Amino acid sequence: MSRLGDQIHTLRVQKGLDRKKIAKKAGIADKFLQEVEEGRRIPTDEQAARILSLLGEKGDLSEAFTPVAEESTPPVRPVAKPKPAKPAAQRPSLAQPNEQWNHALAGLMQDVPVLNIRGEQVAKRTLVLERGKIQGFDAGSVLYLKIPDDSLRALGIHEGDTLFMVRESAPRVGTVAWVRAGSHNLIGTVEKIAGGYKVGPTALENGAFKMVARAISAQIRLP
Repeated sequence: MSRLGDQIHTLRVQKGLDRKKIAKKAGIADKFLQEVEEGRRIPTDEQAARILSLLGEKGDLSEAFTPVAEESTPPVRPVAKPKPAKPAAQRPSLAQPNEQWNHALAGLMQDVPVLNIRGEQVAKRTLVLERGKIQGFDAGSVLYLKIPDDSLRALGIHEGDTLFMVRESAPRVGTVAWVRAGSHNLIGTVEKIAGGYKVGPTALENGAFKMVARAISAQIRLP
């Protein structure tokens, strides 16, 4: 799926809008809009701006993406003494609309890091920004954690799945948390015990560990 198709699909699904109705109002076929969302077709700049407008995005981008017609070069007639030919009209840059388009999307999307259990970034995902937040959390506080083993299998979470998490400084009982204890990184359900907490099967005294993040949701891999 292309970045543009992903953006259109994400906005439409978030707003609960029917693809056929959007396509009809935009003056395009439903199948064409489906292929745009799947990244198999690329709309014109005018179509893209019209679709975004129907999805509730503010700002009229139609003028910025209207292609400029190329001027034809007048024929040069042979004369006794050649004269310098009039330079042809410069072809409009095709990169300019794309730069404007990327600039328009920059305020709507943000990359979120995918980390391993050691805190190293192994990938990234682009998510929708809504008033500076991602899924209701500060954009700078969210991350994905790639699960390293099957220790959470009781919750239906296995090695290779990912957790969408938000950084926090204190554990919450009953939640799945990622903590650091010395050189060890642990992930598990938080329980309160005398003098500290239990994260998964590991008991930790107060002050002996550092909270990294709390899990919000899981994304599992299908077999």
